[in-house]
Amino acid sequence: MTWNVNHLPRAFQPTATLARAPGPALETSSRAVEDQLKICGHKRDADVFELFLSQKELTDVIDLSRFKKLKYLWLHHNKLHGITFLTRNYCLTELYLNNNAIIDIKGLHSLPSLHILLLHHNELTDISATVKELKGMLNLKTLKLCLMTQKTLFL
Repeated sequence: MTWNVNHLPRAFQPTATLARAPGPALETSSRAVEDQLKICGHKRDADVFELFLSQKELTDVIDLSRFKKLKYLWLHHNKLHGITFLTRNYCLTELYLNNNAIIDIKGLHSLPSLHILLLHHNELTDISATVKELKGMLNLKTLKLCLMTQKTLFL
């Protein structure tokens, strides 16, 4: 009998099955992360508590799960469409995603320690999907959110 890991929920799949093919967007992201690590003088992933990746023209971000103690993440003023790269950052307490092109926040519920979440100036339109993701986030203290509607699109 063969065991197929693809039938497991995404959170339980081995990292190798989650890897995406490297492309220009992920290479740009990888460079931005490595540059930030050099600026901060981090030699080990375990030493990283914060990453400042704002205003880098990022359209995608590499998987950040290697930073197990990451608490603060600035990604505002980029061109992100989603947040699938945040699957195992359980210690994350502050997440700044404002001023992007995010249309879906699927997976956000897997960040149980989140206290501050800024999502304003994005392209979120599905209020029920957004509420569903935010529903179980009991530690969330600050949320800045503005959903796009047809009315706001034409103002």
